Amino acid sequence: MKIVDLHSDTMWGCWDGRLSSLRKNNGHIDLEKLRKGGSLCQFFALYIDWPEYRNLTPYEIYCG
Repeated sequence: MKIVDLHSDTMWGCWDGRLSSLRKNNGHIDLEKLRKGGSLCQFFALYIDWPEYRNLTPYEIYCG
């Protein structure tokens, strides 16, 4: 059976330091687990606390 997961907070966990990396971590989802499980598609949610970061672009928040 192929699964499409429409929400994962893994990226947020990588950004805030709870998870070590997107490739392999101790959370529910990482790239290695997705590949091993034959995942068809994964959507990663990125929450932005806009009042706190309103002077930055989303790119600056996550990549800057």
